[in-house]
Amino acid sequence: MSSFANESHLRRTPVVPDPNGTEHWFVTSHAPVEDCANAFTAFADLSRIEVWTVDALMAQAGAGGVHALPTAIARWFPEEADLFWALEHSMHRVHAGLRIYAVGAGQFTHSVRQLAGRIGIAPGLVRISHRGAD
Repeated sequence: MSSFANESHLRRTPVVPDPNGTEHWFVTSHAPVEDCANAFTAFADLSRIEVWTVDALMAQAGAGGVHALPTAIARWFPEEADLFWALEHSMHRVHAGLRIYAVGAGQFTHSVRQLAGRIGIAPGLVRISHRGAD
């Protein structure tokens, strides 16, 4: 059994920010509202936060889907493929101090970690939270 198969049966664990990070990317797709709200509360005191999320309505309304919020930059995408394309290109320009937090279904969070690994971002810098199997 692969490590991902073992991961997919774990109960949800909240994402805990790494205080050593200097830039924080919160990446989500179809995560329960409660999980997102809990994460945003945990991230409230951090600086340099970017929220990457799949939300077709917000992406359409946002005409490009990137907005500066009082405490974060939000990026909305109509589909996961669009999010992963943009995420991959942005990961190529990262610097030391980046932390990535992925919240959503098991396959989504696994894909975020896998993409980061291909770019050369250490697995320990990608924290995930998901609910059970897809």
